[in-house]
Amino acid sequence: MKIALKGLVVIELLKDGKVIDRIKNRNLVLQSSENIFCNLIAGANQANNTITSIALGTGNTPPKITDTALENEVARVPVTGYTFLSTNSVEFDALVDQNTASGNVIQELGLYTAGNVLFARTVLTTPINKDSTFSFNIKWILNISLASA
Repeated sequence: MKIALKGLVVIELLKDGKVIDRIKNRNLVLQSSENIFCNLIAGANQANNTITSIALGTGNTPPKITDTALENEVARVPVTGYTFLSTNSVEFDALVDQNTASGNVIQELGLYTAGNVLFARTVLTTPINKDSTFSFNIKWILNISLASA
C-alpha cells in the first residue's frame, strides 16, 4: 500500500463580512513532509512539526516537490484553527485581514510548521490583487488516502 496526501486550498474573499468570490486550488505536498510525518507518528519533536501558519507570496513559479520556501514571501498569518472533516481529512483555517499584504498580487501560498518547514505549496490559478478594501479566509484541506503500490 502507498500513502497519498493531497490538498485543496479554498479562499473566500470577503467584503463587509460577505463572501464576494471563492477560489479553489490544488496544492503540492512537499518532500519535507515525509520527515514531519515520521516525527509525528513516532511522537518526536511534535511541537515543531505542527502546522501553525500560512505564508502569502508573489511568486508564480509552479511548485516543485523539493521546494523549501515560497518564491517571494510577503506576509505570514497564523492558523486560527483546524477541523477534522473526516477520519482522513483535516482543514486548517486562517484569516488575511484587510491590511495584510495590501498592495501585492498574491500568487502563491505555503503551509508552514512551527519549525518553519514548508509542508505544502500552491500557485494560484487566479491571483489575488490584494488591497485594503477586503479580507479573505483560507481553508487548506489535506486528505490522506491509501492506494495500491
